[in-house]
Amino acid sequence: MVRGTIWSVLQAVGDKGLIAILTLVLARMLGPEEIGVAAVATGPVMIVISALRGFSDVVVRAEEETPSLLNAVFWVALAAAVVGAILTALIALGIWGAREDGARLVEMACAASVAGPLAALAAVPEGLLARRFQFRALFLRKIVGALVGVVAAIAVVALGGGGWSLVAFLLVSQAAGALAAVLAARWRVTRQTAFAPAWHALTFSGRLFTAELLYQIIPRALELACGAISGLHAAGVIRISLQITEAATNLLHVPVGRMLFSIAARLTDDVGRVRSALLDVYSVALFAGSAACATIFVAVPLVVDVLLGAGWDQVVIVTQVLCLIQITYGVDVPIRESLKARGEVGRFLLVAILASAASVAIILSSAMFGVYPAAVGYLLGAIISATLSLVVGRGALGLKAADILAPLARQLGVLAPALVVATFCAAGGGAIAGMAGAAVVYLTMSWILQRRMMLALYGRLVASLDRAVPA
Repeated sequence: MVRGTIWSVLQAVGDKGLIAILTLVLARMLGPEEIGVAAVATGPVMIVISALRGFSDVVVRAEEETPSLLNAVFWVALAAAVVGAILTALIALGIWGAREDGARLVEMACAASVAGPLAALAAVPEGLLARRFQFRALFLRKIVGALVGVVAAIAVVALGGGGWSLVAFLLVSQAAGALAAVLAARWRVTRQTAFAPAWHALTFSGRLFTAELLYQIIPRALELACGAISGLHAAGVIRISLQITEAATNLLHVPVGRMLFSIAARLTDDVGRVRSALLDVYSVALFAGSAACATIFVAVPLVVDVLLGAGWDQVVIVTQVLCLIQITYGVDVPIRESLKARGEVGRFLLVAILASAASVAIILSSAMFGVYPAAVGYLLGAIISATLSLVVGRGALGLKAADILAPLARQLGVLAPALVVATFCAAGGGAIAGMAGAAVVYLTMSWILQRRMMLALYGRLVASLDRAVPA
């Protein structure tokens, strides 16, 4: 099981790391405005692709791998993706169609929308691989898709395609990844489909899909709002800043969340063990979030200077604001995954509706005043989402206030001094001095506040992983 955890982390490192590197390279080559064009064109379909994970989660939670259930989930996922593709094309036409420079945006968005149905082809195979704890196969599937997509993007850039390179990456990576997932899971759709017996699972998957869709609307709303109000240059700045912070999220919180979901889905009848696993993973996620936040905060000026060059100055401040979201994810992700695994999909959907509505309203209001206020609005939305998850999670999972607040206070006690020292050191001696000062303070405070907790936590988490896997 520990190997499965390692493969899950490697999957995120390989897949999301390649995407982040590719985006940064293209940003230097193409500039903010061209990246902004690609951002607003591909943003809507990225919402659909991420939301399709809800169908994979249904396969993970299923009591049995019956052909009728798997086939039903496949067809519903594909239908949802097709509808999503049509809607993304219509949204692009409605927002950009009347603009003088909107024809190219609409063409790119329509082409990118095909990536949704391609991603739907992998929904059931990925769920089967996660259900069987075959995280090595998932790792290979993601790497194959990402590598082939990178080759396609580089080829488009070499041919002078500009922003079309990100569209090519999206299409090719999803197609190659879906093929790899189908081959790894050794599954194919058959005629044996019965929607009526699978109705409960399908309605469950539909609500999961809706909730994931709502959560994914939030970052894309930030891109679209800045692009429509402040211009495509602003959309490019937001896409790069989000790419940097989301890389940390995908490297740290997503693998931890996926492992928690796999554990809790096997322990649905034992609330105490689910709560114990949740609290352990919650502490790990907070630790990972604070470490990621400190790293991004001090490193982004150097990254922008070395990798991006001129024209990207706004990325530094925007990314430093957005990196604070890593702490909120440390609170939000474990509780959301536990609610899904426990079958509390109604509560999960309620949190998603309230969080997305509040976040989008704040983003739209703050984007009227520029990129920096929009970034702050996005952060406020993330804080609201984490707060809602805490309120709902306390009742559904039987959490105590002390269980939640004590780890959070420890991490804030580690992070706040590190960021203050990093700011002063960077002001006096540059980015390298800031990184060194933050590292010393962060490691010292971690040793003082939580060394015993982390050692005990590691032992309990490994035991939970081992208990979750059938002999």
